[in-house]
Amino acid sequence: MRNGWVAQNEVADKLRIKNNISTHNGSQDLKIEGSVTFELDYNNWYGAPYAPSHTGSHSRAVNPQYVYAATNNYHLSVGSPCIDAGGPVTYTTRASMGTNIPVADAFYFTDGMGMTAGDIIRVGGMTAQVIEIPNGTTIVTDASLTWNAGQGVYFDYNEGAPDLGKYETVPEAGALGAAAVAGVWAWRRGRAWGGAEGT
Repeated sequence: MRNGWVAQNEVADKLRIKNNISTHNGSQDLKIEGSVTFELDYNNWYGAPYAPSHTGSHSRAVNPQYVYAATNNYHLSVGSPCIDAGGPVTYTTRASMGTNIPVADAFYFTDGMGMTAGDIIRVGGMTAQVIEIPNGTTIVTDASLTWNAGQGVYFDYNEGAPDLGKYETVPEAGALGAAAVAGVWAWRRGRAWGGAEGT
């Protein structure tokens, strides 16, 4: 993410920014206008003198070690501290099994909206594709899963944890690629979400 974010209180809801990298944004990475409530965690704020004041307990401020940012190659180099540094974007709200997963916030994910395939999510060691988001607290998947209460729900990832930023590393191939979009932001209302271009 370059040029920073500006958050304004135009709707009475919460801005959530998780698993992103924000680099070299001049005077500040995130400008808050008005009384915006927000949840920031598992982000890397690097290269600006002022990171957000509430960055989350799992966030950091380190050089992400892009492959070559000068040519807009924002894949992470081998050894980047942002590899496997991400976390869950939401949590299950009760233990159960099946294809209807109760979560704290379903709007991080998409079912494809009839235009593309839905997100692949990971709960514990199991993965499934999102086929419906009927409301803000339920994810419907194409395969039955089992989960505990309070279990993390992630976008699918390689190895130990999600990478920060737009691209997930692909260690099996010995290369870095766009296997999964890891960096996401989301407004709960309006269902706008996505990986920040040029993370």
